[in-house]
Amino acid sequence: MSRCGTDDARPKSIFSWSSERSPSDKMLAENFASKPKDLAICFWHFSRAGRAAIGQFDGMFTHCREFKEENQACEEAEMHKLELECKERGDAVLHLPSNEEANCPRGCRCERVSVTCRDVGFKNPDVFQQLHQLAFPHLDTIIMTGNSFGDMREGLFPEGDEHTSVTLLNLTSNGITTIAKETFQQTPNVEFLYLNDNNILSTADVNPFGPLKKLRNLYMKKALGRRSPKSKSELLSVLFSADHTNEFIDLTLIDLSENDIGIIHPETFCKIKGLRRLELQDNKLTEFVVPKNCLGSLEALILSGNQIKTIPVTLWQSLPSLTSLDISKNPLQCDCQLEPFIKIAATENFDFLNQEKTACDSPPSLKGKPIFDIKNDLCKNPTSTFGTILLLLLIGGAVLFVYRHYRKRRPQPVNYYFGYAGLNNSECDDENVRPEFV
Repeated sequence: MSRCGTDDARPKSIFSWSSERSPSDKMLAENFASKPKDLAICFWHFSRAGRAAIGQFDGMFTHCREFKEENQACEEAEMHKLELECKERGDAVLHLPSNEEANCPRGCRCERVSVTCRDVGFKNPDVFQQLHQLAFPHLDTIIMTGNSFGDMREGLFPEGDEHTSVTLLNLTSNGITTIAKETFQQTPNVEFLYLNDNNILSTADVNPFGPLKKLRNLYMKKALGRRSPKSKSELLSVLFSADHTNEFIDLTLIDLSENDIGIIHPETFCKIKGLRRLELQDNKLTEFVVPKNCLGSLEALILSGNQIKTIPVTLWQSLPSLTSLDISKNPLQCDCQLEPFIKIAATENFDFLNQEKTACDSPPSLKGKPIFDIKNDLCKNPTSTFGTILLLLLIGGAVLFVYRHYRKRRPQPVNYYFGYAGLNNSECDDENVRPEFV
């Protein structure tokens, strides 16, 4: 046997157990000691490269060339001989699973920087308890979709663990009903958070996203559960009640589309200091009002597919940084009230998205016409003038009808005749009623 296969070529510490070694190291040592010497040396060198073993090796192989690259201490001739021996066995030796593979939840895919569990069907969030910080020290991305987590108000990971390297957390389609600060306390550096397609009905804390001080993009499409318009607006106010501990300076995008939102309190997003893009498409909003100096950094506002009939000019005064606006697929009423908005739309300072779908819904003469193609002054619209005249004529005719009807019903005054002069009228032509004189 070559010197590479002797015990002297292996570190003595690999066989000993100490408090500094993890359980996987202990199992590694036990498996290492039970292997034939020529395979055990490959086993040790893979472990030295950072791989751990837990005893599940079936179907996991790697080529001997990896072993050759790892064992630079062996001479070329001896390595060539050992390589030939490996090839005779099938050109493969046992491949040890990584820490991430060894601790990967069943049905998931785990790599050095990511854990992906799609449509596995977990019934509660206990699966996060398997993602130990020591086993996943480089974890950057967590994708958990298609499960039934329900209430997630408690911490997700083992107590004391903190995954500070995680920057993307995707919790789409998990039936989440409740969130809290504890939900995100152990992933403080998340930049991209996906909560789409959930059923969030409540939050255990005000400002549950507070621990995410580096949050950049928040996606909550179809995330809010069935609630009344008033209670849903109150839930939004609680979700985004930022405080002095986190003013979300880095949070530039919020997507709240397709949530059947009917009302948004004017101050809801005022504490999100860094917000630049707000997506509220396909809801049931009839207006969008914000106070002055509220969303000073907002550059893009998406309001398509709502129930908005007019855009007040005060919106532009409240949003000084606004450059992009989408109000397509709204039932716009093209009248004098919309005239100031159309004048602003004609300037070159604003980018209006989906212009071909930004059309009038009324009056009938303008229905379907894009507002950007309207050249006439809506305040002097002939159709509107004709309608006004017609309305006045109808009102005048109604007044005349009522007056004539009133005159017919009014009692006629009684005629009184004095002296004989009055007896010569036509009403007294009858001989029988003429006076007789003696």
